[in-house]
Amino acid sequence: MRIQWQLQRMMWKEWSVDCPKMDREYQKARRKMSIFFLKPHKRKYHSDEDDDDDEEEEDDDDEDEDGETSAPVLSANFEMGILEGVLRTSGELPPEPICFPIPTLPFSWRGRETGEGEIQLDYEGDTNLGSFDFLSNTTLKGILKSSYGKFPFTGSKVADVPVHKDDVWDELSETAHEGERVGRW
Repeated sequence: MRIQWQLQRMMWKEWSVDCPKMDREYQKARRKMSIFFLKPHKRKYHSDEDDDDDEEEEDDDDEDEDGETSAPVLSANFEMGILEGVLRTSGELPPEPICFPIPTLPFSWRGRETGEGEIQLDYEGDTNLGSFDFLSNTTLKGILKSSYGKFPFTGSKVADVPVHKDDVWDELSETAHEGERVGRW
C-alpha cells in the first residue's frame, strides 16, 4: 500500500501536545511531537552462496520478497517533559481518501527519561506502547504508556512541516541501553 500525498499532508505536521495528568504528577512542561513518514528500511537477506555474508538490498520499489507492498511507517519524535523519544505506528495506516476521525493507530516507542537520561525500552510487555486518533487534520488524542504511568494526551497542529525528522529509533536500542548501563558503573 503506497501512502498517497493526501494522507502525508494530513498527518505530516508539528504538533503541540497537552498532557494534564503528567502536569499534575510531575511538572508542567512544553510538550511537542513532530510527525513524519519513514520509508521502509533496507532489508537484509541471506545469500545462499556464502553462509557467512549478509548483504543489504535497497527497498526502492516498496515490495517485499512475496511481491507485497510495504507502506511507509508513521513515526514521531516527541518531547513530553519527563520522557522524550521516538514512536512508530504498528498498525496499518488508513486507505485514502481520508475521513475523520481516523481509526486508532497503535504505536510502540523508545526514548529517554529526561532526569538521568536512561534509555526507556519495553521490558515488561505493556510499557512503551500507546495509540492515537486523528480527530481532524489539526487535532489528535492519544495515550502514552510508560513505566511512569499511562498518560492521556491531546495535540493541536502548530505547523505544516515537522521540525525534528531525524530517525533515532536504532540509537535507542537494547545494545545502546546496555552499553550506557555498564558505562555508568
